[in-house]
Amino acid sequence: AFISLEDLARHLVDGSTLGGSSKLEDTLRCHRCGQLFGDSMRQLLLHLRRCEAPEFDAGSPPPVAAPSTTSAVELLEEMGFRCGREALEDVLLHTKGSIERAVEFLSAQ
Repeated sequence: AFISLEDLARHLVDGSTLGGSSKLEDTLRCHRCGQLFGDSMRQLLLHLRRCEAPEFDAGSPPPVAAPSTTSAVELLEEMGFRCGREALEDVLLHTKGSIERAVEFLSAQ
């Protein structure tokens, strides 16, 4: 969204933010180690290529099998992809359930 110079000047004088959400649930996060990336899709993608941590979940054992489509969709939503459940399910089908390839595909869009 664009902001006028007058609005920008007013925000600077008031010392307020420009309205972007900074809530934790709105930031991108690695599904393995839990590292946060804010809104930097590129940094998340680069990180996923080298992250070797087991899937992040405080208090539960690592999964034995690949996550179900529902949990994979939830992971993608938690990572910041908000294009709808059906679209995420289609991407997961296209990538044969690979969350990493789904992230690469979605970030290229």
